[in-house]
Amino acid sequence: MAFSDYLSQIFGKKAIWLYKIVVPGVATYYVTSRSKKRGNAPSFLSSAGKPDATFLIDTGWTSMAILNGGVTQTTQSEKAEVMVSLPTTSEIAQAVINYDGQADVSVSIWQTFVGDPDEEYASKFAGRVVTVRPGLLAVDLVCEEGFTAMSRSSVAQVIQRPCRHAHYFTNDDGGGCRLDIDDWKQAVSITVATGKIVTVPLAALQPDGTYTAGVLFWSGNEYFIQSHVGSVLTLEKTPVGLSGVLPAAAEIAPGCNLTPENCIVFGNIANFGGFWFMTETPFDGRAIG
Repeated sequence: MAFSDYLSQIFGKKAIWLYKIVVPGVATYYVTSRSKKRGNAPSFLSSAGKPDATFLIDTGWTSMAILNGGVTQTTQSEKAEVMVSLPTTSEIAQAVINYDGQADVSVSIWQTFVGDPDEEYASKFAGRVVTVRPGLLAVDLVCEEGFTAMSRSSVAQVIQRPCRHAHYFTNDDGGGCRLDIDDWKQAVSITVATGKIVTVPLAALQPDGTYTAGVLFWSGNEYFIQSHVGSVLTLEKTPVGLSGVLPAAAEIAPGCNLTPENCIVFGNIANFGGFWFMTETPFDGRAIG
């Protein structure tokens, strides 16, 4: 290769930055900082298998006023941040701001050069958005590489005997109690109502406490049951207007005292979230050593 050919390949080349931003469950965006317009065609077109093997077909990259604050290759988590800025009014910015899912918004960045005959791409960054900083004109996405996840604190699982799950609730990841409250509703009649205290004759057929921490449904509203003794239920708040329409049709669902025994009653012991096998604790005053 002549020296002039070498110089022509490394000097005077315009860099192109490509950004793939994935908002889980919303959309995947392919954007570039290249400003050249090609009519209705994408501002940049990469071939199948480019920038990496996950791209099975030709990919069009849309021009946008997007930039990064510099990419540093490092193994130090405190230096692994990359700032990506884009217009506040853009569809991507609004999608990231409004996203409330548990999965991470991922960002991948590549660099290439205009007219590269080999169409080679350098992977500059692959990570996730950890902070969103909205601004009047621009939104800054603070991104970190995947290895930094190990250095961030997370929600710890509390070691306790009672179940840690909310009754009748399923987490976004499919965990939790997982019971459907509609499967446990029972039609009842309310015969007496005095403030927060109501009388439900059918409740007397169940042992005291069965409906404690349960829910009473009446007139489209839900009322938490604070206690259950005989046919008397004490609610968290007063059902407005109930005393004037008695007897009134309603529904009730039993509560849970967060014990494995109660979980067995619901046939849900497989989802019990406590450590029932614990028999002692290091916090009971005994000397450790």
